[in-house]
Amino acid sequence: MKTFLKQQSQYIQLIHIAKSQLKIDDDVHRVNCLHFSSNRTNSTTKMTRLELANYLEHLKNLGFKATSKKRTSKKPAGYFSPKGRGTVHDKLRSVWFEMCDAGFIESRSEEAIFNYTWNQLKDNWPEKVAKPRTLNNIPTKCIHPIVNRLKKWQKRRMQEVANG
Repeated sequence: MKTFLKQQSQYIQLIHIAKSQLKIDDDVHRVNCLHFSSNRTNSTTKMTRLELANYLEHLKNLGFKATSKKRTSKKPAGYFSPKGRGTVHDKLRSVWFEMCDAGFIESRSEEAIFNYTWNQLKDNWPEKVAKPRTLNNIPTKCIHPIVNRLKKWQKRRMQEVANG
């Protein structure tokens, strides 16, 4: 007897992933559904969990391997560049990305922007306040001077390029 480790929707999702991974034709898939449901239905949504588990086991025997996407970077999960909300932090990102596009800065990563910002701030950071972990955790009043400094750097670099 199989143990039910997954919800019905999870079985269905895995079966459809296996179907595309193994390049199983839709007609063949429907015949398999009929077979594993004892000619009751040709749709996975109408199959029981036991029938779905048996069908999934069959697909695994055919070579399906259920794997999850593995993170390749050492950054913690959820470490991403957040959506823009029109804040000064977004202005900093915008200027940074313009400089990347112009070839003045190599890395477009959120980590690089944070490291640059932190290096500009760390000497004046209050000792009793914990180091921020992301760019958005840095107060707005601290970001304004860095945006202005970055704009001036961008302007200087543009003039250097224009003058040759």
